[in-house]
Amino acid sequence: MQPAVDREPTGDGLVEWEGIGTVEAWTTPVNRDGQPEKAFLAVRTPDGSRSLAVITDPASVQATVREDIAGVKVAVAPDGTATLR
Repeated sequence: MQPAVDREPTGDGLVEWEGIGTVEAWTTPVNRDGQPEKAFLAVRTPDGSRSLAVITDPASVQATVREDIAGVKVAVAPDGTATLR
């Protein structure tokens, strides 16, 4: 099985990246009251690399639990915060 896994394409992971990317995956943890606080994103960059980002805006965080944001454009700032487009 491992050889089959090893043949799958890989991408670069970028520690520092800013720009417009696409949400590939996300998770939205909730506090003890069941309210979402922030959303952590895996973002696909235009060149196919990946970067991580976080949404902290309350309205946008709510959107991550109400809607399917896979494939949505997101602006990532130099500090790693993200804004849905």
